[in-house]
Amino acid sequence: MKYTTLILLFSGLIITSCHHTAEQNPADIKPVATVDYTTIATRPMEEQTKLTATSVYLKRSQVIAPIAGFITHVYTKYGDAVQKGQVLFEIETKERSAIGNDGLSGDNMLNNFGKISIKAPTSGMVTIIDRQQIGEYVMEGNPLCTIVQNNDLAFQLNMPYEFHNSAERNRNCLLVLPDGSKLNATIVKPLTTLNAIDQTQAYLLKPSKNIFLPEGLVASVLLTTNSRQHAQVLPKTAVLSDALLQHFWVMKLANDTTAIKLPVMIGMRNKDNVEIISPAFSSTDRILTEGNYGLSDTALVKIKKR
Repeated sequence: MKYTTLILLFSGLIITSCHHTAEQNPADIKPVATVDYTTIATRPMEEQTKLTATSVYLKRSQVIAPIAGFITHVYTKYGDAVQKGQVLFEIETKERSAIGNDGLSGDNMLNNFGKISIKAPTSGMVTIIDRQQIGEYVMEGNPLCTIVQNNDLAFQLNMPYEFHNSAERNRNCLLVLPDGSKLNATIVKPLTTLNAIDQTQAYLLKPSKNIFLPEGLVASVLLTTNSRQHAQVLPKTAVLSDALLQHFWVMKLANDTTAIKLPVMIGMRNKDNVEIISPAFSSTDRILTEGNYGLSDTALVKIKKR
């Protein structure tokens, strides 16, 4: 009986001690995170989409052999800049080749018999050399080389058809080249071609100045696909989401030590900001931008000193 009494007294002391510890725990709870906050901004906002455009030369001239004969001289090579009227090739007919220069040397009137100089029809750059071997026989109409007019550079933009209404809004746009340089351009017209698989429509962009760029160069184009003059805007760091990006929320300060979870509906997004469609915030609402990740629905916080 004596042992039973001692056990009961000892159990009572333990329960009393635990009860006091439980009462003291709330006072010992400390903020889980040091946080910083911002307030809602109401201002114009744009949503942009990055697309790609490829450089093309719209005008190209193919130099062809006007007669059948043997190539005797080649005065150009791939990548050469040529001027209109510049001699590119010389060809001699098979008749002249059969007679030979010795057979024609005695008659000045026949010096140029069967000898043809082929000149550049336009100024530009040689991008294709089809024939370059001296002594090679070519038929009439065979291509010799191709010249592109480097003052007629354009970019072909493949725009998803869902954005085709944005073409007029983005008539003046900016091309960003792979080296980081930028080039102003204008969307001049849509083409009739549509990629059936990607559902993209081709548009031609004309650079604002004539420069030489290699054909096939891929540049980036930023197009504004949506805009609003009076949007509720928060920094991206203020808006949290689940792994599937289906639900979004912010952590709002209820007071100086407590943050609560508040679901939001978002609209436009860009690299820095997010539009909040609902709820409507007031200019005094404080939304966490730092220390908000991983906080529970209601969390104790400590505001970072400013």
